[in-house]
Amino acid sequence: MLSENQLINIGFISKPSGFKGDLLFAFDNDDAEEYTSAKFFFIELEGKPVPFLAENIKLNGTSLIVKLQDVNTEEEAKKLTGKKLSIEKSAASHSEDELDWYELIGYQIIENTYGALGMIEHIEETTQQLIAKCTVEGKEVLFPLHEDFILEIDDEKKLLRIDLPEGLLDIYLK
Repeated sequence: MLSENQLINIGFISKPSGFKGDLLFAFDNDDAEEYTSAKFFFIELEGKPVPFLAENIKLNGTSLIVKLQDVNTEEEAKKLTGKKLSIEKSAASHSEDELDWYELIGYQIIENTYGALGMIEHIEETTQQLIAKCTVEGKEVLFPLHEDFILEIDDEKKLLRIDLPEGLLDIYLK
């Protein structure tokens, strides 16, 4: 079974499309085309990602019409409406320059002023931004992952050098 760290949320099931179980997928990034070659989509059912094989995928503007294996009626499709969609990170097509923030989990963080903070334990996606979580001196510290704050990413040493806005760490550590 895949862990949530191996999946990336991409959107949700908007509604059934037709009477044979086809589904309309809506995406967070309006780039439906990058998911047209996906073999599996994961749908969150009872809080867990469940894989569904994609039998047919058609581009429909900024969304996709997808026929999933074992979803064969409009009634079955309606039960999936509104559910969160994910794919395996390895299946997401990213350009070479595009940073996959989730790959930073496990990296050591060095803040420009404060020094060593610890390791990125988790990354949470909010509607506005990505938030990294680490534990410093036994306290949970959250900070935004934003390109403006990153000084260096050393993949070889699994090291992330950042320069956070003044006072941000004081909220947690003082």
